Amino acid sequence: MLYFNEDTKLIGATELRAVVPKLIKELSNNIPIIVTKRGKPVAVLQSYEEYIKRQELIDKCEDMVLGYEAKGRDNASKKSDFVDEGVVFDQFKTQ
Repeated sequence: MLYFNEDTKLIGATELRAVVPKLIKELSNNIPIIVTKRGKPVAVLQSYEEYIKRQELIDKCEDMVLGYEAKGRDNASKKSDFVDEGVVFDQFKTQ
């Protein structure tokens, strides 16, 4: 069984074709719409503003995870794991 927020609207794919203008208005009120096909959810429509907010949140979460991962690797590293920048610069200079 699927549970949805009380503000969520379910709509069949066939019905969707006929009511796009009305749905755009509802999306501007930040009401998510779940599109179903034969009674099963197949897509979610949301306002562009909500989409951007969600993408920004995902990006921040990814940045945090990568930051923690980098910090962990740095803490576990020894000085010998790193290459001196002067050595790298000299190698590029001779090529």
